[in-house]
Amino acid sequence: MAIEQSCLWNSQQELAKIAADLSAITDPAFWTLSDEVLWDRFDRALYIDHGQTTDEIAKDRLEWGRYDFLTNWGETFDGY
Repeated sequence: MAIEQSCLWNSQQELAKIAADLSAITDPAFWTLSDEVLWDRFDRALYIDHGQTTDEIAKDRLEWGRYDFLTNWGETFDGY
């Protein structure tokens, strides 16, 4: 999928970068968590407003932003 006009171009490029260094997204602390618990942590840290301060939002983005591809890159297909 190397056609720049594709709606998946950006996702493909970013996934290639991630695949080149999987250690950047590997965290042994996740290994004991269920899929549901881990998903909830990603979702809460990246997308849910739970009254956190601006500093807490920035901290969450720094800590969890590298996992954004897990929940956000499929929006192209929402509703289909």
